[in-house]
Amino acid sequence: MLRKAQVATPESLHALVTVLLKRLELQIWSELMEGLMASNCCTDYLAASKEAVARFPDDKVFPSEVANAESWFEQRQNILQGYVDDEEMTTGAMASTLYNGGVYPTAYPWMTEDLVTRSDRSIEKVATEFSSASSNCVVSKSTIRLASSPEEVSETDVLGVVAIKDILAQESVLFDPTLAAVVDSAGRCPACCGPILDKIENPCCRTSYCSFSCSQRALDSYHTVVCGKDFDFLYETKSVSSSSSTESSIGSKLLLRVLALSIRENTANPLQSSLISRLTPAYNPNDPQLIAFNFIDHITTPIRILGELGLDVFTNSMYDTWVLHTIHCRLQNNKHGQTFDDICGTAINPLYSMFNHSCDPNVDWRHDHENSTVTMFAERNIKKGEEMFISYIGKGDSLKDRQRKLMPWFGMECACHKCDEEKVEAMAAGMTI
Repeated sequence: MLRKAQVATPESLHALVTVLLKRLELQIWSELMEGLMASNCCTDYLAASKEAVARFPDDKVFPSEVANAESWFEQRQNILQGYVDDEEMTTGAMASTLYNGGVYPTAYPWMTEDLVTRSDRSIEKVATEFSSASSNCVVSKSTIRLASSPEEVSETDVLGVVAIKDILAQESVLFDPTLAAVVDSAGRCPACCGPILDKIENPCCRTSYCSFSCSQRALDSYHTVVCGKDFDFLYETKSVSSSSSTESSIGSKLLLRVLALSIRENTANPLQSSLISRLTPAYNPNDPQLIAFNFIDHITTPIRILGELGLDVFTNSMYDTWVLHTIHCRLQNNKHGQTFDDICGTAINPLYSMFNHSCDPNVDWRHDHENSTVTMFAERNIKKGEEMFISYIGKGDSLKDRQRKLMPWFGMECACHKCDEEKVEAMAAGMTI
């Protein structure tokens, strides 16, 4: 006898959807733990496995995940404690290492060309900003070429900074105020990290700045986007070492600042904002270097920040996790840390990042005041038309050490004139580099 076809009812459909969603949730938790293991995030893996058991008490696999996580955590903790006992590691570094895993700063493979290269509009904006900040140098085509021969046209030829007149040694060449800065103290200006001596409060709230110009710069750029929103979670103390907690907190606040700048500009994609588009990441496919990663600081917190800003990463692909990772990589390669009376801060200055590297630089930088404004100055006499270089790694290292340190920036060996000369000398002496 033929069976009578069953008719779906709202109740049966609801029950089916509930079962399917539960299966999907279980699969997501399984893949999350797999990813945390691959990222060497043993603390996050332990926390996630325990939460998975609480969410799925009937699952037969997750309890074994907890056992594996606890064993892994204990093993790693004992190894690190051995380093501490042998005075090869501090207790703070141990806590940070336990708390963090690592990921490679890899470029998203399906990123479109307009998100990788600087647009003509962004280059014009940088050039205009340079004209306002300096009377003796401009942004121009660099003498550095990535083409295989001097005659070949390369789409990846880079920009640099060129002197437009003769410059004397120690002469200031550029004043670069901070566009995005954060400092771990309420007694410091949130715009420039300087001390707040004459308190200037925003008319919209009680946020204090060191000067009217800083207050106005904040209002014109990022403040209206964040004003009145609840970001208290960025100031919560984490149960890790104070240095690690401070560093991750500052990193999250810097991300908030650059996201607010992007939203205020109303660009189609945050990677096209005037600040982020000019920053280059340190991808190095030939010798990739791990950067610190943990689930809270690099996934949960950015999503919470975007949610408070009114953006949903699950419906707005412009703020997908690969975009956040790309922003993080660009900030990681261009931010500069600074300490103000033992108070940690970090900043992104929009212009000094346009200077290219040389191991024999003709320009250096300093902080003339108690804030994050960068003053660039000539280290020696510079002729009109000469390109101006800074060192990304300081001075005094051997050729081998310089090449190793610079590999994350270039993805290949440094080819500045100093390195080329020392390579020739080393080869002539029969030395290996």
